[in-house]
Amino acid sequence: MGALRTPVVSHPRASGDPLRRINLSRGFTLLELVVVLAIIGLLTALAAPRLYRAWESVTEQTQRDGVFAQVALLSQRANALGAAFTLSAETVAQPLPDGRPIVELPPGWRLSTAEPIRFNVIGVCSGGALRLDAPDGTRYDFTLEAPGCALR
Repeated sequence: MGALRTPVVSHPRASGDPLRRINLSRGFTLLELVVVLAIIGLLTALAAPRLYRAWESVTEQTQRDGVFAQVALLSQRANALGAAFTLSAETVAQPLPDGRPIVELPPGWRLSTAEPIRFNVIGVCSGGALRLDAPDGTRYDFTLEAPGCALR
């Protein structure tokens, strides 16, 4: 066996041809980068409004569900506090003995009742219709059914 021969690699300029150029650049051209950025910008411009609307919708639903949960628990709260109170548009922010308002509404929301709804100390309510108005003008109508104050 003979000695191992290592291959000889010649550099392209070693050929002596001065017109031959070496392209050692392995990056992207400015044009390619601009095209990619333009595509990303276009996709963002199309998606951003939909994402914003989805975010607003989720925020409104969460706030609405929070108000519904507070109203649904009013009879238990009256019983736990041993306090009778009346729920109406005028008294919704009135503090109860625990220092919190009857219903804590998010900013811009309004709660109104057709007739005042009375809660006694054992948690029984008179029942009635309620309307919840969202800041964007959406209205949610629901009722509390007497005597157990079930939310419908």
